Amino acid sequence: MKIVYRYANNGNYIESYPSIADAAFKFAVDESSIRKAIKRKQKSCGFYWSKDLRHNYFVRNTFNSVINMPKILVFDIETAPLLAAIWRLKTEYVSPNMLMETRNWWVLSWSAKWLFEDQIMHDIVTPEESLEENDDRVVLSIWKLIDEADIVISHNGINFDHKLLNMRWLLNQMMPPSPYRMIDTLKHTRSLFNFPSYKLDYLATQLGIGTKVEHEGINMWKKCIQGDVGALSSMVQYNQGDVTILEDLYLIIRPWINTHPNLGIFIESETPVCRVCGSSNLIELEGHDYTTNLSKYGTLRCECGAINKQRKSKLPLNVRKALLSGMPQ
Repeated sequence: MKIVYRYANNGNYIESYPSIADAAFKFAVDESSIRKAIKRKQKSCGFYWSKDLRHNYFVRNTFNSVINMPKILVFDIETAPLLAAIWRLKTEYVSPNMLMETRNWWVLSWSAKWLFEDQIMHDIVTPEESLEENDDRVVLSIWKLIDEADIVISHNGINFDHKLLNMRWLLNQMMPPSPYRMIDTLKHTRSLFNFPSYKLDYLATQLGIGTKVEHEGINMWKKCIQGDVGALSSMVQYNQGDVTILEDLYLIIRPWINTHPNLGIFIESETPVCRVCGSSNLIELEGHDYTTNLSKYGTLRCECGAINKQRKSKLPLNVRKALLSGMPQ
């Protein structure tokens, strides 16, 4: 059964139901009513519905309608494992001269999508390229996408994906891509929340947004580097599944990311817009000012849930001049 999510008129998530049938039974309506609402992004029983995840329809619509919205890319790569000659099965130090073949990682495949768009793009080595450990074409195609992006979202991208791609580009004598901002969902979930695990599959399960695509384990990677067509096809599906749940994870934790790239810089609006989603639907939080040791600022909550701080101080200049500060340690 597919979970269905219900949203209030302002787009905020309310609750979920095990299936469309359960939701229809609760509201005493025909299932087709909710199905049509999901397909057409309209209301049924006075609410919005979705079969995908707890996202905000209004933020999605605002994002697609705003001019100058940055290009945000969600991506994930899969790499071939390192091959080495070892003497024992138990853990031991593997020196570089024990590595076999190219003695380095190389990229099997990548999957990516532009935020909120339906199409999931991908590229993967051919059986011939796999046998030759030749990822030149694949790393070039992901370079072109990242070069086009303003913001790039990945899970463990800062410590792995981006560094590994940089290494492959360097070895292929390619130039660095154009400047872009990175959002690493692993980094932010670790700094913001105390989960027992921060693996993508675990977080997705806990947040109710799905799971990774099941596969046969390390054997799939073994078959891929041997050029197996079926395994390469399975790798694409696995890679695409990761991108789908990664986008959902990002949208859920987005309001919590205080260091999120400010979308207002890209939009260049003369009226305030949310720093994380670009929406202008902001409500001032009366009595909940943000204070520093020397000033006080108003705060606004966006429909996406994020809190934004105004830049102009609420304290008059003469009051700020009279404030005393502590001594440096």
